[in-house]
Amino acid sequence: MLAGREAQCALIERLLAEARAGRSNVLIIKGAPGIGKTALLRHAVTAAAAMRVLSVSGVESESELAFSGLADLVRPLAAELRRLPQAAAVALAGALSFGPAGNADRFSVYIATLNLLSAAAGTKPVLVVADDLQWLDAASQEALIAVARRLDAEGIVMLLAMRDAGEPVTAAWSLPELELEGLDQKAAGTLLGQATKGRTVAPHVQEQLLALAEGNPLALLEMPAALSDDELAGTEPLTEPLPVGPGLERMFGRKVDALPEGQRRCLLVAAANDQSDPATVTSALRRLGLNLEDLEAAETAGMIELDGLLVRFRHPLLRAVIYHGAAPARRRAAHRALAAVLLAAGLAERAAWHLAAAAVAPDEAVAALLDQAAAAAQRRGGQIVAARALERAASLTPTPDGPAPGGPAPGGLASDNRARRLLAAAGAAYAGGRLTWARTMLEAAVAYCGDLRLRADVQHMRGNVEMWRGPAPFASRLLTDEATAVEGTDPARAAMMLADAAMARIMTGGIEQAVRAAAHAGRAAARSGDPETVRVARAVEGIARSFMGETATAYAAMLAELQDAPAARQPAFLAPMVAQVAIWAEEYGTAQRILDRIVEAAHRVGALSELAFPLAVLADARFRTGAWADAYAAASEAVRVGTDTGQESALAFGLVQLARIEAGRGMAESCRQHVEQALTLAEPRGGFSIHLFAAAALGLLDMGLARFEAAAETMEWLGHDGIALREPAVVPWLPDAVEAGARSGRRDRAVLLLERLDEQAARAPGRWARAAAARCHGILAAEQDYEAAFSQALAWHGPMPGFERARTELCLGERLRRSKRKTEAQAVLRRAAGTFGRLGAVPWADRANSELAAGGAARAVTPNSLATLLTAQELQIALAVASGSTNRAAGMALFLSEKTIETHLSNIYRKLGLHRRSELAALFARERLAPAL
Repeated sequence: MLAGREAQCALIERLLAEARAGRSNVLIIKGAPGIGKTALLRHAVTAAAAMRVLSVSGVESESELAFSGLADLVRPLAAELRRLPQAAAVALAGALSFGPAGNADRFSVYIATLNLLSAAAGTKPVLVVADDLQWLDAASQEALIAVARRLDAEGIVMLLAMRDAGEPVTAAWSLPELELEGLDQKAAGTLLGQATKGRTVAPHVQEQLLALAEGNPLALLEMPAALSDDELAGTEPLTEPLPVGPGLERMFGRKVDALPEGQRRCLLVAAANDQSDPATVTSALRRLGLNLEDLEAAETAGMIELDGLLVRFRHPLLRAVIYHGAAPARRRAAHRALAAVLLAAGLAERAAWHLAAAAVAPDEAVAALLDQAAAAAQRRGGQIVAARALERAASLTPTPDGPAPGGPAPGGLASDNRARRLLAAAGAAYAGGRLTWARTMLEAAVAYCGDLRLRADVQHMRGNVEMWRGPAPFASRLLTDEATAVEGTDPARAAMMLADAAMARIMTGGIEQAVRAAAHAGRAAARSGDPETVRVARAVEGIARSFMGETATAYAAMLAELQDAPAARQPAFLAPMVAQVAIWAEEYGTAQRILDRIVEAAHRVGALSELAFPLAVLADARFRTGAWADAYAAASEAVRVGTDTGQESALAFGLVQLARIEAGRGMAESCRQHVEQALTLAEPRGGFSIHLFAAAALGLLDMGLARFEAAAETMEWLGHDGIALREPAVVPWLPDAVEAGARSGRRDRAVLLLERLDEQAARAPGRWARAAAARCHGILAAEQDYEAAFSQALAWHGPMPGFERARTELCLGERLRRSKRKTEAQAVLRRAAGTFGRLGAVPWADRANSELAAGGAARAVTPNSLATLLTAQELQIALAVASGSTNRAAGMALFLSEKTIETHLSNIYRKLGLHRRSELAALFARERLAPAL
C-alpha cells in the first residue's frame, strides 16, 4: 500500500474487483508532476492478479503519428483481431499499421478497439493503463476516451493518468475523475524518512523540506538526494530551496548539467526521439559521431533505463529538462540525425516530423513530406494528427511576399499553396470535430489566397464552420458575399455556397431571407449548366419554401429532382432535410426510406459523425407516427452521438426532439433539463429555430400536466408576427396554443391563433393540421356546434389510434361529460386512455382517467408502454434486436461492445418476461402504431 494513498488504492482495488465480476469502469487520475500518478498505476498493475494488463505511456514529442500510442497498447492483442467482424478488423489493423491502411472513419476505429478489448476480456478481465495521457498522439487519446465513454459490461478497467489539463478539457469527457493532492504531513514524513534512510536529518531541516515539498512525493524523494550530508544534518545552510514545480525542474537540470558533455548529447538524442526504440537512437548517435558508451554511462548515472527494447527516462520531467534545456542548434542537430536514420529505414512519416522540428526557415521539401504524413494519417482515420501535419506544412511553405494585411494576398503559386494546405488542415480538423481550430486556420488561409476560386473554397468551408459552430447569421452573410464575388466566373461554386447560406438562414429563423438565398442559388445553378448543382439548388429552395407554407408543391418538385440524383456531391444536410419535408407532408414511408438509407450506410462503415442529425429527424418521424418507444430510442442515441462527436448544432436539435418526447410522456424534469441544454448550445450560434422547438416542447409538457396557464405563457411569443414560419407541421405548437388559451381564459387570443391555424391548414398537404384545427374549433364551439367539429376532426384523423386522435377523443369526452352524456363520454375516454397508455403518455392517460372518475366511471386499465419499462439504452438495444440484428451487428450499430449487448438483452428479457427474440419482435410490432394523426 502506498503511504498516504490508502483511500485511492482501495478505490482502484474495488474497480478491479468489479471488473472480475464482469463490470467495466474508467477513472481519470489527474494531478501535478510528481504527485504520484505513476505510482498509483503501478499499484494497480501489481493488484491486477489474474487480469490481462495492457499499458502505454505518452511521450512528449514534436512528432505525432496517428494511433501510434493505441498501437503500442493493443499490440499484444494483434492475434485476436480475427475475432472481430472483417470490416472492423480491417479498419483497426489499417489504423494501427498492423495491415494496409484504408480510409476508415475514426469512429469505426474506436468501436473496433472497444470490441477488441471486449473480446480479450471474454477470456480474462482486462486492465488498461495509460500514463501521461496528455502526451499520447491525438488520435490515440481520442480513441481511448471514446472507448472509455462506451464501457459498460465487458470486465474492463481503464486507468488514464494525466497532468491536470483544466476543467474544460476533462469535463467534456464526462468520465469519473480522481484529483491527486499532496500527501498529508504524516505520510509525507514517512516518505521523506524512506528517502533519507541511513542519513542524519536535523529536525529543523526535515521541517523545512516537508514545507517545501508541499506533499509532493517526487519532491520528497528527490530533494534529499540533491543535498549533502552536512546540509541534511543542518551544519550547513541549504544553498538553494528546492520547492515543487519549477524547482523540481531546476533540480533535474543541475543533475543533467553535472554530466559529461557526451552523456548530455546522447540523452538529448534519446529525448528527441518520438518513440522509445533504442535502435533509432543508437543509429542517430553514430551519425553524430557520439560514443555509445556514453549512453550506457547515462544509465549507470540513473538517468535512463535500457532493456534492449525500450529507452525509458527515470521521470518525464527529466526527459523534458534534457530536451528543452539543450541549445536550439543541438536540438535541431538531433532531429536531423533521427530523420536521416528514419528516411534510410523507409519511415518517411516519422522522419517528416523530425525534419519539421529541425527546420529554421520555410522548406517546400519538408512541407511535402508532411503532406504525405497527413495523407497517411487520414487513411488510418487520424484526422487531428493530419490537421496538425498540414498546419505545420503550411507554416513551412515558402511565400515570397507573405500575407497582405487587410486585403487579398499578392497571389502567386507559393501563397496559394500555403492557403491550400491551411484549407486541407481545416478540413481535417473539421472532420475531427475541432471546429474552433478549423475556423482559426481558415481565417489565416484567407490572407494567402490569390486565386478567387481558392478563396471561395476557403470561405465556403469557413461559412460551414460558422454555421455549425459560430453565429449562423454571420455564416449566411459570409457565404452570400463570397458567392457573389465568384458568381460571374464560377456560378456552380456560387450556387453551392448560396445553398448553404440558405440553410444558415433557416437555422436562425430567417425564412424569407432563406428563400431569397435559395432562389439566388437556383439562378446561379441554372447558369452553370451542371445538372447536379441545379438539383441541389432546387431542393434547397423547396426546403426553404416548405417553411413558408408551400410544402404541398415544394415536396413533389423536390422529390422529383433528387430521387435519381447521386448523393456524392450533395451537402450532408440535404437528405435528412428532404426527409423532414416528407414528414411535414405526411409521406412517412418516403421519410423512413431516406433515413434508413442514411443510418444503415453510416452504421455499415462506422461513420458516427453522420448520424446525429438523421437520428433526430428519425425520432421526429417515429413520434408523429405513434412509435414512441422507437422515437425515444432514436432521440436518445442522437443526443449521445451528438455529444460524442462534438456536433453541437445537431446535438441541440436532438435535445429538443428528445424533450418533446419526454414532454408527451410527462418526464418533466428531464424535459426541462434537455430544453435548457439545447438553448445553451443554440444561443451563441443564433439558432433561433431551436427556441421554437424548445417552447413547443415545454408547452406540450404543461398541456399534459393540465397547467394551461403556464402553457399559454410559454407559447405566447411563438405567435409573434415577426416569425415567418407558415408550415404548421414544422413546429406543431399552434393547436396547443389555441387549446391553452381557451382553457386559461384567453379566448380572444385563442380565436386569433385559430384563424392562423385555419389558414395554414388549408394549404398544408397532410391531415394533421386540418384535424387539429377542427379539434380546436370543437374546444371553442358553442354547445350545439362542438360535436360536429369533433366529428370532422376524427374523420381527418382516420380510424387508426394515435396520440393526436386520442387527444381529440379526450377533448370530445370532456365536452360529452359536461353535456351529461356519460355513456358516450366514457366510450371515447376509454379509447383515449388506452392509446395514451400504450404510448407511455402517462399524464394524458391520467387526464383521461380523471374525466372518467369525474363521471362516476372506473379508471381505464392502460397497458404499460415499452418506453416506460426500459431505459433509453435498453430501448435502443431492444429495437435493434427486434429488427433482426445479431448481438454483434447491434453492437456495431450502437457503438457498444457485444458483451454489453448480451448483458442488457438479458435485463430486457427479464423486465418484459420474454425468452426469445421472436417474442421481442412481436412485442415491438404490437406497440408500434401505423401512421396515424
